[in-house]
Amino acid sequence: MNKLVDTLAEAFILAFTLGLVVLVVVNGVAIAISRWTAVVFRTSFIIALVPLMVIGIMCARMQFTRLIAAFEEALQYDLDGDGVIGEDIRLIPVRGGRFIDGAEERDLKTFIRTICDTNDWTQASWRGKRMPSGKECDNEYLNALIEPLVKAGFIQGRASRVTGRLIENNANVILQTLKLD
Repeated sequence: MNKLVDTLAEAFILAFTLGLVVLVVVNGVAIAISRWTAVVFRTSFIIALVPLMVIGIMCARMQFTRLIAAFEEALQYDLDGDGVIGEDIRLIPVRGGRFIDGAEERDLKTFIRTICDTNDWTQASWRGKRMPSGKECDNEYLNALIEPLVKAGFIQGRASRVTGRLIENNANVILQTLKLD
């Protein structure tokens, strides 16, 4: 809601500024060529008001839409025929899953299966890979994927600039231990 108000406020300021510029430019040119009259001023003033009138119509339409929604709520009747009583609320589903130490569960499952097959969890091989969640793997996310395996003891000897070694190569055992299966 605040973004809509900010946008309308910005539009009003822009319309006011544009109208003022039109008013000054038209009258300035008329004065410069010695053709300034009250008719020129009135005409330029009307032209300058057009952007403000457009913004006013937009605001009135928004208020009318909200007024209809308020009447629908009060009367419990669909006045505008959109199939909804009151304000239209649209829910947008967001894909998401369970997170484990900052890594999404399905990404972690894929990561575990892949490293058990390839025995490779280096930054160079994982950087830039697209994960099942849609997230692109970077160094920070790779650390989030590795961390549960280090905590569970499946990767040992890991330190700065050292990948460590994988203790268990069976993905099913790791998944069952981490309760991901």
